[in-house]
Amino acid sequence: MSDSSNITDFKTMAEMVNNLNEGRKMLKYCDYIASLISKELKFLDSKDHNMLISVGKMQYDLNSDGSFRSTTKTILVEDMNGNKYKITVEEA
Repeated sequence: MSDSSNITDFKTMAEMVNNLNEGRKMLKYCDYIASLISKELKFLDSKDHNMLISVGKMQYDLNSDGSFRSTTKTILVEDMNGNKYKITVEEA
């Protein structure tokens, strides 16, 4: 291999790494954050207080045809008195 092909390969590799890093900046963690909230609510309530009747599954923000609308996630919670709460995780 000549030196010029090594330089070209390195430039290509550098471009790929830069593109990967740019993609990471665009990743959104709403699913992850909502999942942590839901799991911890269930765990901590069952461990300490048992004041929550239900912690619903994470709901996705979808269009009527089922296609993706936004990264917003919603969790519905009900306490032992029948009060309902909506926890929303969305980009700021």
